[in-house]
Amino acid sequence: MKKFIVIILLFIVSACSSQQFEHYACPEIIIPRETTRAYHSDINDKFQINLVGHETHCYREEADNRYYAVITPIFKLRRLEQSSTTNVDADYFVKTSVNDEDYIGRRVFKQTLSIPRDAKELILRGNTSTTRISNPPFNNFKIYLGMDLAGAKKEKSDKMFDIDYRYLSE
Repeated sequence: MKKFIVIILLFIVSACSSQQFEHYACPEIIIPRETTRAYHSDINDKFQINLVGHETHCYREEADNRYYAVITPIFKLRRLEQSSTTNVDADYFVKTSVNDEDYIGRRVFKQTLSIPRDAKELILRGNTSTTRISNPPFNNFKIYLGMDLAGAKKEKSDKMFDIDYRYLSE
């Protein structure tokens, strides 16, 4: 009976280990300093959103023999004034250094972060994005991750949170 159980266990272990889902090293992921902060304000609410890091793993898809990076951004959401708002838009982008049609170039991911009414500050994981990457080795291939800011929204965020901002436009 013991031999039978050992044989069954060996069979199960070998079946699980034959699965071809392997994790690979990922290319360098860069978060540019100027894209780490966002200021969100409406009539009654003001929030600071910081992109503080990411969780990433890479794998090779057997079906198409291509490599992918799965990126989950990590945000710190801070309520600057007491309000009843619990949802804040925190859009982010993923951009590859190779802007080939095989890779994504720059793509924006829309999402909403939720913070309880009584919370002042919270660290949250964003929505996961999957990005096609080049085959290893990743010599010059880089992935850029940041908050999606443009125009007036970027200027307001820079004035609110960047201590190096010189206010030259005023």
